[in-house]
Amino acid sequence: MRPTLRMIVAGLAAASLVVAACGGDDDDDGNAAPSAETTVPGGESPDTTVADETPTSLADEGGSDEPATVVVGETDLGPTLVDGEGLTLYVFDNDTAGTSNCSDACATAWPPLTVDGDPVIGDDVDAEAIGTITRADGATQVTYDGMPLYRWSGDSQPGDATGLGVGGVWWPLGADGQKLTGNEQASTGGGFDY
Repeated sequence: MRPTLRMIVAGLAAASLVVAACGGDDDDDGNAAPSAETTVPGGESPDTTVADETPTSLADEGGSDEPATVVVGETDLGPTLVDGEGLTLYVFDNDTAGTSNCSDACATAWPPLTVDGDPVIGDDVDAEAIGTITRADGATQVTYDGMPLYRWSGDSQPGDATGLGVGGVWWPLGADGQKLTGNEQASTGGGFDY
């Protein structure tokens, strides 16, 4: 599915509001969290079904009674890691394995995928790559290969991937856990070249 002009404009408008808070500079602006050990849940992967409704607030999912979910879903970019609501999951280039450097305004625009207990892992996801870290605020954030996972407040429905390349530092993950840059598909100038 090609993004519409409305989706592109909405994504760019939202991106301009958060680039300063989540931009590509490496200066320590107080958003660095202490390093934490990554833990990987054990046991069988439970059955996962992506819900049909989008949460009212992205920040609500991780703190709800429902466990955070990582499954493979279909997005504008093809098979992509998504949460239990079908919303695209992203990694942040300014993070390091085991450490989230996105808090305050950044975490409002890019809500971390948090969990109480173990995350639910879909059958098509490498269960050994899924783990958790402790954020500076004490919340437990889900990781993939140690890299913290986030949603994008600009994605309004399952399948959206409008956070692709925001600030040159935000990337969805493919079904194999590799960053998707938008170059995987033939470039048509569909708003993916930031």
